[in-house]
Amino acid sequence: MKTRHELSQGASFSHLRIATASTLFILAAAIVVFAAGEGGDEGGSPTAADGALVRMDMDSQVAVLLDEIPVGSQREAAAGWALAQNTSFWTDRAQRQTRDTYYRLVFRGLYFPSAWANASKVRGPLPLPPQSVWHIQLTNAPARVAQNGHDLVAVNYHFQTYLVTDAASPGAVEPNLAKTGGSWDEPFNLPSDPELLLERTGYACMDEFEYPVGSVFEENTWYFYDDTCRPHSSCHPTVVAKESCVEALQKHTGIVKTNVHFTRVAYDPNTASAFRVGAIANPTGADLSVVTEDMVEQRAQLPSLAGAACLPSRQRCATTAPSRSTSATLPTRRTRGSRATCWCSARATSTTTSRTTVTSATTAHRVASAPSASRTRTASTTTR
Repeated sequence: MKTRHELSQGASFSHLRIATASTLFILAAAIVVFAAGEGGDEGGSPTAADGALVRMDMDSQVAVLLDEIPVGSQREAAAGWALAQNTSFWTDRAQRQTRDTYYRLVFRGLYFPSAWANASKVRGPLPLPPQSVWHIQLTNAPARVAQNGHDLVAVNYHFQTYLVTDAASPGAVEPNLAKTGGSWDEPFNLPSDPELLLERTGYACMDEFEYPVGSVFEENTWYFYDDTCRPHSSCHPTVVAKESCVEALQKHTGIVKTNVHFTRVAYDPNTASAFRVGAIANPTGADLSVVTEDMVEQRAQLPSLAGAACLPSRQRCATTAPSRSTSATLPTRRTRGSRATCWCSARATSTTTSRTTVTSATTAHRVASAPSASRTRTASTTTR
């Protein structure tokens, strides 16, 4: 099966069909997240008026990568620090890994090119709902592991949430979810350590197709993460990657192969109420609102460490902390520069900074907004 990047180089008419269908499905995605009526069990009917629930589950593993820290006392100190972190540290890290499923789940209709010839098999978005209704449960204690040549401190977790929608939408975007009891697995290759993705893998996993050159920066990689990207594909208008995303993950971050499992369950008004996000101001038509929490990217940052003992040479490092913890002795790394980066061990107090992504038609600098309606991001401006 051809990838959507190979298909994008085909006939312009086919591209127009895909773009038009994608626009319709992005609208459907908003309905899946936000729209639902109250009522009883749908009884397996694809046309029940009460609504529908689609449960999302994923089992995965998230880690702190130790490879870049020199073997010896520094690496052992880093491993000990990671092993000592609390549940909140690991669930936050798991959230950042889960967020890397965003791009494919929004644009998933373009990953099934053979389906366009048969309307009964058309796929559309099954987007992540807002993080406020995510549930992440750690399933074991953190442990130091060696996996495929990588030295990691890792923990397993289970992700679960629900999509709340009308009765017809699940079947419209995934035929296997047309009735209660139907299920679907969406495959993913995710970075074992979701931090410093751009620094470690470059643009290998960044899909900038139809986005302005230079849209990617360190804190918004989840907007563009696409594990199907290959060298010299349409993913890479800014920098041509030398490795596929999968190759880059295998070499530089560790890789987790998993699935997001979707199951259509019987509609329950109490569950729907618990997972419904936002107030519906217009129940009979389009309902637009700005979801401000999806417009802010945050990072924990340490100041420059003057006089810190660094390897491979003594130098000052502008660093990004691997957590939001304060005043801790931990290994840190420069956010910009080559992969052969100075690692320092010093005591410093982290500070949190944030950047707001403005999706304005008049804003051209570092804006992750699409030039066409078919690729408009739903994270910052959401149709309800």
